[in-house]
Amino acid sequence: MAARFVDNSCDTTRQLLQLYQSGDLSDLILKVGQRKFKTHRLILCVASDVFRTMLMSDMWPEGRSRKVVLCEDAECEAAFDCFLTYIYSGQVELRKDNVLPLLTLADKYNVPRLAASCIDYMKASCCPETVCNVFSWLHYAIMCGYREVEQRCTQFMACNFDRVIKTFEFSSIAPEVLKMFLEHPHLTVSSEYHLYLAVKRWLLHYFSLTGNTDAKMFHHFMSQINFPLMQFSEILKLEKEIVPEFESFYLKTVFSFLRYQKGAEKIAPKSAQETFKEREWCIPRIYPTETWSTDMVIDNVLQLREGEVRGAFFSTPLNYADSELGMHQDWHVMFYPRGVVYQSCQMIGIPRNIINPGGEFHTVRLALSTECQQRQKFKISVLIYSVYSDGPEYVYCVKSTDAIFDKDCSLFNFDGIIPYDEVLASHSPFRIGDSIKMKIVIRPLAVKTNVAS
Repeated sequence: MAARFVDNSCDTTRQLLQLYQSGDLSDLILKVGQRKFKTHRLILCVASDVFRTMLMSDMWPEGRSRKVVLCEDAECEAAFDCFLTYIYSGQVELRKDNVLPLLTLADKYNVPRLAASCIDYMKASCCPETVCNVFSWLHYAIMCGYREVEQRCTQFMACNFDRVIKTFEFSSIAPEVLKMFLEHPHLTVSSEYHLYLAVKRWLLHYFSLTGNTDAKMFHHFMSQINFPLMQFSEILKLEKEIVPEFESFYLKTVFSFLRYQKGAEKIAPKSAQETFKEREWCIPRIYPTETWSTDMVIDNVLQLREGEVRGAFFSTPLNYADSELGMHQDWHVMFYPRGVVYQSCQMIGIPRNIINPGGEFHTVRLALSTECQQRQKFKISVLIYSVYSDGPEYVYCVKSTDAIFDKDCSLFNFDGIIPYDEVLASHSPFRIGDSIKMKIVIRPLAVKTNVAS
């Protein structure tokens, strides 16, 4: 007679959970805060190495007691019932408000599978609805060395920094974390002026907590703001937004702005050298405004053929000077969401022709072309949008690169915008339904030229 495999594990799980909920046969009471939980030594020891050591060792007083007091912080106290429910059943409902306390408990009592589930939830749940929670997730990930959580939280916050600076939690962010964001290559913010206001608010909060107006701290963080890249109207607004104790700093800032805006070619040679250094230092961030970007939405992606192309045309200013914002650089964009296909052809040559068999390249490519009579360097960034559940759209990730154009080079291919396999993947975070939505941001960079000494 053939053997038959029987799996009634669901019944066993349900019975264990009922044992916890009823408290029947309990031989240990855990007191956590003001609550008492009737538990079973055997179940706790099987689920947790820490409980096994605590409850089975004669060296621990808990091993001989029928009542154990556990000291947890308020958030962990509130989540302790969910933690025990997981220990008995292997099941728990993770939410944005309980995932960090559950991860803290899983780490403390060494329940690795619960910890792994919490980590996966955090990485997948960075979105506008959880932006206030992501602050604490990031701090915990940095403290405990959870690199993947740290990277995902950092990526989400840097790419959606306008949302971040509007939260109450931003004022309490650690100095080293704020420094990390201000130096992040993908920091996306509407303008340097709005970033200045946020950093100023953070500094004033920090000064109120420490009771000391720290000049070194002020200059350290304010030096991260690219004042020369502000508009003239924004520089004028600074008069009402200064920190009175540091008026001299703002005077220097205005001179820096004027030198940068005036341009090296219009001022004395010695100042030109200083201006060029200033322009090199002022690397622009990602400004997703109409001035510097364009949106592209590719609908019906799942129905596109391999090699099919979508195009766009837009213009960006030549530089950041207000007086020259009327001068534009024209851009022609070709987007290949389903890879690049080259048709076979015959190349005419001497002494004989060559047959090019063509080919397919499995890469998501953005091809940009423009005309430049002189050598010019640009920072090109592509923002990919996503949605979480039915929430609002947000920037899921950013891809950036530098590109140089001149009279002999008018085309630049930017490959790997999206992982190729993600274009057609089910529930891909790189799509919104059946569409890919992205924003292309292009900013001019300084290119070193010969300046008279």
